[in-house]
Amino acid sequence: MQSPHRRLQIALGVLVALHLVALAAPGTLWGMSHLAVWPLWAAIAWTAAALAGLALAPRWLGAQHLSFPSRRGSLIAALAAGVLATLLHERSHFFGDSNLLTRSLVHGPVTYWRAPLLVRPATWMAITAYRQFGWSPGTTLTVLSILAGIASTYAALRLIAALTPRAEARLLFAALLATSGAVQLFCGHVEFYAGLSLALVLWTWLAVATLAAQRPSWPTWFATAVLPTLHLSATCLLPAQGVLALAGWRRRERWTAIVTAAAAAALAVAILYAFGRDPRRREQAAASRIIGAFLDHSDIRHAFSLWSSAHALAVLNQWLLVAPIALIALLLALLRRGKGMVTDLGRGTVQFLIVAAVGAVLLDLVFARELGPYRDWDTLAPYALFYLLAAGVLLLRAGFEARIAAILITIAGLHHTVPWLLMSTSPERAERHVQLVLAVESQWSPYARGYLHEEIAIARRDAGDLPSARREYEAAIAANPSDARYRVGAGDMAHRLGDSKAAVAHYAAALERRPDFGPAHNNLAFALMTMGIEPERAREHALAATRGDPSNLNYQLTLGFVELQRRDLPAARRALDAARSLQPNSPKVKDLAEAVALFAAAARDSGTSRTPAP
Repeated sequence: MQSPHRRLQIALGVLVALHLVALAAPGTLWGMSHLAVWPLWAAIAWTAAALAGLALAPRWLGAQHLSFPSRRGSLIAALAAGVLATLLHERSHFFGDSNLLTRSLVHGPVTYWRAPLLVRPATWMAITAYRQFGWSPGTTLTVLSILAGIASTYAALRLIAALTPRAEARLLFAALLATSGAVQLFCGHVEFYAGLSLALVLWTWLAVATLAAQRPSWPTWFATAVLPTLHLSATCLLPAQGVLALAGWRRRERWTAIVTAAAAAALAVAILYAFGRDPRRREQAAASRIIGAFLDHSDIRHAFSLWSSAHALAVLNQWLLVAPIALIALLLALLRRGKGMVTDLGRGTVQFLIVAAVGAVLLDLVFARELGPYRDWDTLAPYALFYLLAAGVLLLRAGFEARIAAILITIAGLHHTVPWLLMSTSPERAERHVQLVLAVESQWSPYARGYLHEEIAIARRDAGDLPSARREYEAAIAANPSDARYRVGAGDMAHRLGDSKAAVAHYAAALERRPDFGPAHNNLAFALMTMGIEPERAREHALAATRGDPSNLNYQLTLGFVELQRRDLPAARRALDAARSLQPNSPKVKDLAEAVALFAAAARDSGTSRTPAP
């Protein structure tokens, strides 16, 4: 084998061997630690097999003729990918905005402004599927993820076909994209980002086809305008649209470009205002939250400073997770700078891919606030597309033989991807991985650590393991003592386990930190009522909860039972009327109505209808 390909073998071998390093430090190298949840013998055997494949496969397969699929073949490949994704779909999910949807079918406004065209349709489909077919939101999002994967596979293959006419170069790009972190998004990931990844593939296909055929660039303006309404992070691709605009400008599409750019900007603003919520205020808050986490050491989201060594490690691990081959390609291309070959890739196409990759790098630099925020990898994974396409360009221009490079990259990519996919199919291994990552406290912000402990606590609670859920809530409190939500969760677990005194203490501590927190007021009132102590204090907190949110059914029910305990029948009836106006057919409302009726009957029998409240 030629010297440059030997270098590729060695570099990919080092990448594979990093997994063994991660076995010793799975939290520090969290992006490379999926083997840490498997038995040691399996991790070593899997790594040894990959190293042997890197050493021997080019000799065995280098002379074989390989072909790239046609349109029909691309469709067959996409459907096959869908079958595989169905078999390997994610079976555990601990974090993210979609987790809120899976619990309550009511999604908060935080994601509407950040991704209105991504979240609103998915939310509507989840609610519709629940009402029509009884599907859980998690099931609907899993199906949407797999469908996005089928469409993305087909679109990616056609994108590659538009990128270069040479079959061997096409195979190289296909091997690269198969190593993308977006692969995990398409295997039933219970989040919205599979849709974003599909949109980015379609957008790139349109851009590459436009540049290759020298078509008018005006459609790309509207496609680019839609991307930030799918997710705000896509603004990092605006410089790449500048490459498309420059190509059109050179073809004398000047007035068309100006008018189209203005119309596209108006379209983006209209979508944000129609489907989002006050985008200007929200964007300012987002910028303050993300950048402020780097600069303000007192911020609970602060893990490390901008441009610190910890920040560099976080970004490096992000790339190792979602696009590890791109790092190897960049290193090898730089080592062979000036020794490259002329490729059939157009100058404009190369510029577009490089600029898009640089935009994704800038996104990673700003967004990677900490080493281990699980909820962030899926936001950044779709942009691995641009790293890997740029990596293919660099490898070809540096003179690497495409067929051999494709074989080596496939082996290293499978070594990285397969354990990750299989881990996600096992809830036990997935949770073990989370715990290993959480063990490295120094790289987490208090906010992220507390958030993830809370997610594990909720999963344990839903599984019926209340003692374990209580421990996780207490770990969340230890990580982020300022968040009242965790104290309410710990109080709920303590109350359900019979430790009412501890529950009352947790609720009171929550109110010290957040005096207007409705759940803390309501749950404290309920705990005092069930303990049969301090009825006036219970009423005070029940009233505070209903004043803050009169439309909350549970708050009105708690107030009604508290008033009954105080023997104030008219007040209990008022609370019952309020609850009936919210959900007249609720079983809980019927329970309160029966309790009020029984109390009224007992009062009539005793000759009194009301004990006045003080």
